[in-house]
Amino acid sequence: MKRSLLWVIALALGSGGVALAGQHESDPVYVDTTSLSGQGTVGDPRSSTDLHQYIGCGVTTYASGGSYATCSATDATGKSVYCYTYNADLRQTVLGIKGDSYLAFFGNKTTGECTAIIVTNASSYAPKR
Repeated sequence: MKRSLLWVIALALGSGGVALAGQHESDPVYVDTTSLSGQGTVGDPRSSTDLHQYIGCGVTTYASGGSYATCSATDATGKSVYCYTYNADLRQTVLGIKGDSYLAFFGNKTTGECTAIIVTNASSYAPKR
């Protein structure tokens, strides 16, 4: 009995075990200059092997009043898109971006204004490293 128990322990330790860590998603930055859109996970560009990938948004607020948000993305080939907005709801959405967010934004090709900003925070997206 003692020998069997030692065998089971040795087998479990020697096999390295199987670690299940939940769902993982990796979404490199995708840019579409025709529809003025960019999407991808915020954390993935930090660990990509190319020097181009970037995605993010930011909000600028002035002490004298007024604020705006901008979003930009660059894919692995260096293709970039950018949009801006003064819309309060879209600015608020930008504030929800975290290191493990999935971000997608869409803009008006004529004006450059953002028409939609989508932020999804989920455990499956890799955090910024």
